[in-house]
Amino acid sequence: MTGIGATPEPGIPRTRPSIEGSPAYAEKPFATHAGVRRLVSAAVGAQHPAVSGSPPDQDERLLYDMIPHRPTNRFPFDDRRLPGYVFADLVHAAHEEGATLVPVRGRTARRVLDMVAMAEDTPAAEETYRAEPARWTGSRTRRDGVPDVVDLRPWEARRG
Repeated sequence: MTGIGATPEPGIPRTRPSIEGSPAYAEKPFATHAGVRRLVSAAVGAQHPAVSGSPPDQDERLLYDMIPHRPTNRFPFDDRRLPGYVFADLVHAAHEEGATLVPVRGRTARRVLDMVAMAEDTPAAEETYRAEPARWTGSRTRRDGVPDVVDLRPWEARRG
């Protein structure tokens, strides 16, 4: 399972291991701000107790403060090629987080796209599946997409 769980329970019980989870670039600052230490597990669906982390540093606070201002684009990508320097920056950022980013091209890219489409289409047809993300993704009144169960008060107010 990819992604980082920010709630005490796993996100979607019916996990799609290849694509599930929100982008870590947004969840890492949320988790740090909430005082949650990141735990990595290779076991899909493993239960983890809530673990208190250390207060966020200045850079992590800045990331957290910028989350409501991050751009969101739900439209398909266009056909422009990604500039080489941008991809190099992404590879470096992934490495800094302990991950590996590998480009896929040709038939491999087509196969990955087909698997993602199939993974998206299969559970979307099931009512029980559609109800689950609606429960944990928060109310429609929030603009940041953070589940209502996440405590977003300032660190000092929660630890005082």
